Amino acid sequence: TQTIGFREAFRARDEAGNTRLVYLQVSRDSFVELNQAGEDRPVGLGHFGLHVEDTEAAVEMFSGAGAEVAGVVHSSTGAVLSNVYDINGVRMELAELPPESDHYKAMQSWGQ
Repeated sequence: TQTIGFREAFRARDEAGNTRLVYLQVSRDSFVELNQAGEDRPVGLGHFGLHVEDTEAAVEMFSGAGAEVAGVVHSSTGAVLSNVYDINGVRMELAELPPESDHYKAMQSWGQ
């Protein structure tokens, strides 16, 4: 965070307490999600995310338009997520951010 100047919003850890991912906060409503590269996660951009008000409704909309859509999951950060894939395999993460989510809490604390 010292190099690029964004504040660390929060970290998600695995069961052993190791950092799984880190969210940097660019602005009140914008985050950069950092993941460690590995055998199952190549170096580089893996996906981009969109904040949606209702993940289930967004999934229905994209699915109805013929997009490849994954099921809805509740993440350890409290977000309600799903993935949509374009024809080139680019992953778009749909993220509903309820008040109990780490994202929402970071957004509410922005500027404090």
